Amino acid sequence: MRKEKILQPRNILFFFVLVNLVIGIFIAPDYGRIGDEDPEEVRSNLAFQIYTGSVNESLKEAYDNLGNVQYYGTAATALLRLIEHYLFPTLDPLKKEVAHYGYFVFFQIAVISIYFLAKNFFNDWLSISIAIMFGTQPLLFGHGFINAKDIPLMSIFLLTVSLGFKYIDRLAKSRSADYPNNIEIASHAIRGKQKPFLWVLGAIFLVLWLRPFFTTMILNAVEYSYNTRESSFLGRIFASLTTFGSLKGYLILAEQTINQIYLWIVFVVPIRLIALFYWAGKERFFNTTINLTLLMAAFVWGFGISIRVYTLAAGGVVGIYGLIKLRRKAIFPLFIYTITASIITYLTWPWLWMNGLKGIFKSLTLFSDFPWGGKVLFEGKLYEQHHLPLNYLPKLLTIQFSEPLIILAAVGFVLSGYLVYKRKIDILKIMLLYFWLCLPILYVMIVSPTIYHNFRQLLFITPPIFIFAGFSLEKLAIILKSSKLVFALTLIMIIPSLYSIIHLHPYQYVYYNAFVGGVKGAGGSYLMDYWGTAYKEAVDYLNENAPDGSKILIWKDNVRGERYASKRFIFRGHTDVPEEDFKDFNFAIVVTNEYRSVGNLAEYPVIYEVSVDNVALLSILQISNKQ
Repeated sequence: MRKEKILQPRNILFFFVLVNLVIGIFIAPDYGRIGDEDPEEVRSNLAFQIYTGSVNESLKEAYDNLGNVQYYGTAATALLRLIEHYLFPTLDPLKKEVAHYGYFVFFQIAVISIYFLAKNFFNDWLSISIAIMFGTQPLLFGHGFINAKDIPLMSIFLLTVSLGFKYIDRLAKSRSADYPNNIEIASHAIRGKQKPFLWVLGAIFLVLWLRPFFTTMILNAVEYSYNTRESSFLGRIFASLTTFGSLKGYLILAEQTINQIYLWIVFVVPIRLIALFYWAGKERFFNTTINLTLLMAAFVWGFGISIRVYTLAAGGVVGIYGLIKLRRKAIFPLFIYTITASIITYLTWPWLWMNGLKGIFKSLTLFSDFPWGGKVLFEGKLYEQHHLPLNYLPKLLTIQFSEPLIILAAVGFVLSGYLVYKRKIDILKIMLLYFWLCLPILYVMIVSPTIYHNFRQLLFITPPIFIFAGFSLEKLAIILKSSKLVFALTLIMIIPSLYSIIHLHPYQYVYYNAFVGGVKGAGGSYLMDYWGTAYKEAVDYLNENAPDGSKILIWKDNVRGERYASKRFIFRGHTDVPEEDFKDFNFAIVVTNEYRSVGNLAEYPVIYEVSVDNVALLSILQISNKQ
């Protein structure tokens, strides 16, 4: 009896996540830095400096120096930077070991979240089957350690929808849902003793989001007072309080003072929000309508927007669900949900401190067609970014996940449509999952926006695939008359995935399934190590085999490999060196096959290759033995 209680789905989920987290501690150092971590590091360091009040220039100047990458949110990476700085000060942050483990923690949050999302449709045993299948996908597992943006995005997007569904369902069952409409709720709230709640929440919202207006107003007042020292009332007050410093100096001082005041506000607001929502939860009228559960759901949504602005869509899914399910009765709580989430977004995204709400629209505009100038390898051909074939995204989705998942999801998609037709399913929730998966796919096929690196920017649309697979598992459970037996079958089905995770380590994100002949069959036809994580292994080889002081030529200008050098190597990007000077170097680390396209590099022998399943990712060339 005791054994049966221990082997419950939630306990299995806890054990599965715990084992992953323990394993992650030991293998996180094996993963190399990715290309996107360089600008992400700059962004997160700037956010860290802003939070600690150590920025020596205006926020606008600091962010403008970043160029287009300033439009990315930094909530997740700035949090990990704080952890690196204060909890692991002895570890080298350049190697990203703490950050890589942090990304993996986000992935485990996604595993937990998909379990609870699945419970909206299936029993506990089928839900844990889905969660384990999700957590053992080699593609996701590999991204879980290296992907600074898309894994946290997928995780928080998934958690936002899961918590939102849970909140709306609770609200539907509560006594507050018995009110005839939310116009009545809102009017009672404004007239009654709940009025302070709305006033305080509104004041927090306005004080934060109107910061650009307040800043401009104060700086204009300083400039006006400085220029009218003798001729205006403000000028005379200003003259009595100041010496004869420069206008620029006073403007800098004023902006620094505003920054310090707002830093205190930023740190105090979360505590005030918790107290405010706790008080509301104790009020009879607000009971189960406004409470800490709503605050948690809003916090997750707002934090997600601060990772990537795409998370706006997750709150949209929750909002549509609430409005259709509860109609006017959802308006008031969804209003509070949105306002609170926007406050959390502001607190966790310093870039908005100088841009306000228009910053959200700037970010959306940029990411609707991100300016990227490369070409995309697909089916052995190079395509311009806006001229990808129609089957680009659908095919990649079917060849980068495990074969059992793809088959189960395809069958389950059809089964779910049948269940909708028979009205044997929560039609509203399943329709939202259809939109979650299918609308982005159709958008990519029809509009052809900028998409590259396979579909890693769209990992957040993949959770519904696993839910659709659940309908196939449910059908199997009906046939076998046992959900536990289906769970056992799932454990068998994930064995090939577990093998791939071990076999491909630490390059699981280059996984391709048997539909294209695995990684070996995909080599040369599809992208492999597009982020260059193999530079770590290449430099590790040179640490052991190259003499101290060796000059190393690295492909393009990618010199992040130097962060793994234990000797005094000299690194230069090949684009910064004239071809006639290549001979002055001892070694070259080059993307495999690319060295044949660059001048005389093809003349030199390959002494080492970083490879997966006999597919070479990087090559090391011996150029000269001279020191």
